[in-house]
Amino acid sequence: MSEVYRDFLYLDQNRVDSIIAQLNRGYIKEMMEGKVNEKSINTKMAKWLETIGFPFGVEGGYKHTSNKSMNKVLHDYSYDYALDLLEDNDKLIQVSNLFEEDNYVCEGCFILVSGEAKLLDYTELKNLSQKGDEIDLMFKTGQIRKPSAKYRRTSVFNQIHLLTDVFYPDLLQVKMTVRHDDKSIELIGSLNRQYLRENMKETLFKYGSKLNQNWKMLCQITKIPTEEELMELIKALDEREKYRIKPTTNITSINNLMDDLVEVINSLQELMATVTYPNISVSPIAIYREI
Repeated sequence: MSEVYRDFLYLDQNRVDSIIAQLNRGYIKEMMEGKVNEKSINTKMAKWLETIGFPFGVEGGYKHTSNKSMNKVLHDYSYDYALDLLEDNDKLIQVSNLFEEDNYVCEGCFILVSGEAKLLDYTELKNLSQKGDEIDLMFKTGQIRKPSAKYRRTSVFNQIHLLTDVFYPDLLQVKMTVRHDDKSIELIGSLNRQYLRENMKETLFKYGSKLNQNWKMLCQITKIPTEEELMELIKALDEREKYRIKPTTNITSINNLMDDLVEVINSLQELMATVTYPNISVSPIAIYREI
């Protein structure tokens, strides 16, 4: 049987280590107490111990060390071990559970999915919008000119830049559409740039912003928004008119007014910067394709 090669686009090694450590608490405790010998540890466990700096010493027992180059080589191996542990401990739910009403899917569950994915880098949108007016004028006039202040104020690029600067200052998202029978659902998660295998420009050059169905994602479900929560957010925004300060406003009610205003701002931020119904919010651990 041929071995599976995983082409990782994203791998959060800290989350992988956390999964292995928590599902191996007994081994970790014994190791720290010096009660573990080489024969009592399986191959995958031994490989993972090397990634976190605990190779087996020649005199017996695990000794802590630091070997960053070895850690990088073995990271992919430790992911395989973490995936096995999740399956062996029944911590990995089935994709079909997302679509069946009688199957309870809890927040905090781990799931391995495959589907069509998009990478959305809002930092690039912010950078583009900052120079958007100059680019727009260049195409309109054929010359490189600096836009006037009035032109910038009314420009859609200025509005986009303001929006991304406030709500999405450094946001990198993955959106994966998972299909089952005739149904589909979208899982949305925020990516930490430090866990990309390559920087975003190189990633887009190699794979593009749209990933086909050959890609997989291991993730943890962080929030399953409800329709009621979405309606409450929309209602809070619809009522923002009543929070305008008028000349007749009683000074004693300012504190209450400010409290209500903060709630409206929180609702706006939640609506803009978080996942809402019917989508599901996830924390991505790994994104890869198998070859």
